[in-house]
Amino acid sequence: MIRKLLAAVGITALLGTGAFASDTLNFDQGLDLSRVLRKVNAVAPSALRRHDEEPADWTVMVFLNGKNNLAPYGYTNFKQMEQVGSTPRVNVVVEFGLISASDVPGGWHGARRFLVKKSSNPNKITSPVLQSFADRDMGDWHNLVDFANWAKAKYPAKHTMLVVWNHGSGWTQHGHPDVTIRGISYDDETGHHITTEELGQALAAIGGVDVYASDACLMQMAEVDYEIMPHAGTIVGSEETEPGDGYTYNTLLGPLVQNPGMTSESLGKLAVHSYVGHYQGGSEEATQSAVRAAALKDLAPLLDGWTAAIMKGDEKEAVVSALSDVQKFYIRDNVDLYDFARLISERARSADVKSQAKQVMQFLSDKLIVDNDTAGSGMSHAKGLAIYLPSSDFNSDYADLAWAKSSRWMTFAQWASKLNARPKPSPALASSL
Repeated sequence: MIRKLLAAVGITALLGTGAFASDTLNFDQGLDLSRVLRKVNAVAPSALRRHDEEPADWTVMVFLNGKNNLAPYGYTNFKQMEQVGSTPRVNVVVEFGLISASDVPGGWHGARRFLVKKSSNPNKITSPVLQSFADRDMGDWHNLVDFANWAKAKYPAKHTMLVVWNHGSGWTQHGHPDVTIRGISYDDETGHHITTEELGQALAAIGGVDVYASDACLMQMAEVDYEIMPHAGTIVGSEETEPGDGYTYNTLLGPLVQNPGMTSESLGKLAVHSYVGHYQGGSEEATQSAVRAAALKDLAPLLDGWTAAIMKGDEKEAVVSALSDVQKFYIRDNVDLYDFARLISERARSADVKSQAKQVMQFLSDKLIVDNDTAGSGMSHAKGLAIYLPSSDFNSDYADLAWAKSSRWMTFAQWASKLNARPKPSPALASSL
């Protein structure tokens, strides 16, 4: 099974037209996406048409990096986009990169830019090619900026969504001990990728977006989101790895085309449920959440006070116990922040530490996490935001992150990582081993 992880390779709202005035998108009671898509297919073009001088409501930009083993899934996702296509109120713009022309039907080497048009042809991409690049490093963040700025200029809209599609590794250390690999958009041809810090730089150079989404593994982390925070309204991503299928773009774009007046948070909720809905009832585990970026600034001081109280109270036993039982993900140093706070609230001795843990939980559920959904019993305690909390071997490169510079989490994580450290043998014992 291929998952969108580097390690695998080495709304409620009234609808936009009178035709749908009786329908609402209710995420609490479930969303009948198949019904929505049937209605989208029945809409006459004139029903969605606006005056030519008015910008679209949304431009959805997908940086589809298929320059790796995920290329066939990229083709499938593109064809899902073509099931819906662009409308006068919603532009769907894609940059699709490939290493080899044989990677997908009618493929090419390099990258091509498309305005996605509706098509019922299952055998090939029929959307018009707007630009071609013989050599395109999709692991270079400057090229992400180039694509997004081009798309925003050519297809202006009131709101924008940017999806980065590829492998992802969040914040972690992979591979050779002297090489730190963290981030997204891995280009196997160049060996480059977009680091966590570069992703923040890219969003800044783009001028920000209303919704940022990682169609990639392990990206919904405090460390990643804090880099993006100043440049996005809603941040969508997965705490856990993503199956190769990734997002289901027809069930994401269909309701947006039907209701282009969605807010960024409504679109974030739709992205969460359209993704997880694809995996419900199956054998694949899935997580997806939407985070309110503006609330992230209040997370650091909240955690700073709480973790200081944990260390001052010497709550070692509670922390060790919580680290043993907390919801972890494919990268075992990534833990669910809400679940960690829940366990501390149950196991700490100090009433103050317990109380502050509950405040953290309430902030996460009421202020920060716009929506969260999971599939699979193994992810039942994934509540929407992962954070780096190793049980040993703290990675000192963590200090480079904006989150580490703006909070005291690193101090706590280093303290916690030493609690399970095995004592070194005495010199006399070591010499006899």
